[in-house]
Amino acid sequence: MKRKIISIAIGLAVSSTAMATGPSDFGLGVEKYLNEHTHQYFGFNQPVWTSEKTTVARVPNQSANQLIKLSQGLKAEIVSRKVGNSSDMMAFWPNDVKPTHLVTCIEAGNDAVGTFPSGQPKLTPSVQTINLATGEVKTILRGMIACDGIRRTPWNTIVATEEVDDGGLYEILNPLTTQDQTLVIRGASETTDNAGKPVTGEVAYRSAVGNLAWEGLELNTQGVLYYGDEERPGSGGSDRDGGSIFKFVPSTLWDGKKVAQLDQSPLVSGNVYAYQASCQAKTSSSFPQFGQGCEVGDGAWLKVDPTGLRASASIISATGYYRPEDGHFDPSYKGPGVKFCWTNTGNANANNYGEVMCLIDTNPVGTGEKIVEDEGVNAQGLAYLADSNEAKFNCLQTTYGRLLQWAVLQAMTRQGLFLLASSESEAEGECDEESTGSPSNEMLHVSTSHVVCAIDCDDFYCEEDYSSRSCALETNSPLVSTVSVDFEANACLNV
Repeated sequence: MKRKIISIAIGLAVSSTAMATGPSDFGLGVEKYLNEHTHQYFGFNQPVWTSEKTTVARVPNQSANQLIKLSQGLKAEIVSRKVGNSSDMMAFWPNDVKPTHLVTCIEAGNDAVGTFPSGQPKLTPSVQTINLATGEVKTILRGMIACDGIRRTPWNTIVATEEVDDGGLYEILNPLTTQDQTLVIRGASETTDNAGKPVTGEVAYRSAVGNLAWEGLELNTQGVLYYGDEERPGSGGSDRDGGSIFKFVPSTLWDGKKVAQLDQSPLVSGNVYAYQASCQAKTSSSFPQFGQGCEVGDGAWLKVDPTGLRASASIISATGYYRPEDGHFDPSYKGPGVKFCWTNTGNANANNYGEVMCLIDTNPVGTGEKIVEDEGVNAQGLAYLADSNEAKFNCLQTTYGRLLQWAVLQAMTRQGLFLLASSESEAEGECDEESTGSPSNEMLHVSTSHVVCAIDCDDFYCEEDYSSRSCALETNSPLVSTVSVDFEANACLNV
């Protein structure tokens, strides 16, 4: 599978004819095109030509038109004026088609703002619900810091996250029945009600996904979670990369059934991977070639330690971006897998302007892991998430210091992977009757969720008629009987 990451200006098609007649600057051309087609794409007549710089004080009995500047043809109304200060991201509940409520993050601290009648401290609200029909606001959770990213999961729970360096993800079973609970401590699941009594089973802290400055996130129907770390390059130290893009793959995928209790959620356990873009294609013998300047292109997912996501991502050379935030799936994408898009925030004062980035991941769950231990690439070793599109008997060629050529094959039973390797000479098809394998006698360690084994390259043998430049490996694995690797055609063949 080729996983593409593409920098785009806006998520819609602009014809070459239209652009050819516009300004030479691409951005201005897109802006001009959108101005001329506003009604076609957005349903109103003209955009607001200039940003509003006037601040309007809040006073009783104001209308929405007095508080917000609207384009011609748009209308607005106030749903509620009782929401906590700094309400940020929102999620519809119970669905996007006929929602009855909004569930919103309050991006504020967790200072005490009063006391409950029981004498318990009342902290700043973190998560609230808003009744769309009546405007009634209820606080469901307190004690978080800078609640920002929030989503309704496919299994109908709410996940709320914190936009601070050690920010966590909290899963709420039902936002309409959970009321005024307070975290006993950040980074844990224990909560109390407004009388100080312990409450269990309604809120869960998800340590498996790790800690970072959350902003944008999205979940697919398998339970795979995509998210970014809103970190500016250099803010973590001299020459430190910006925030990476991460993916959490559950140990148990969602089965399509509604979750009745939080221990049934796919977010209980799993593995986390960070994206690493390469400046060389996966079909190149130089893949992966990563580093500063390789922010777009083919890439792969590398396993990271959820107990220290930033440090781990830096160690394994994951790609960094400029405060990635506002992550969403592209709803217009119709291909396999998902298309996850986010904004590189940038800094206009430094003439570093924001941009939209999109990553296409055609097989989110993968098919196991490919372990690479090579100090020429990374002294820590690299664990890549393999994927079935790559593994359907197609060769994945890579170069890791010693010019090992890998072929990744998926067993017909889909129970695991075997990694086959050849030396550089074998890759050129230089087999003879006296040389029955790799002279380097490399041992390749393969680890998947089902099997851990080692394959000795001396097990490769050449056929009597080796004019086709093919070698084969015999194995007693229950997954694969015999595999032939044709080095000249660079194709993997199931025998």
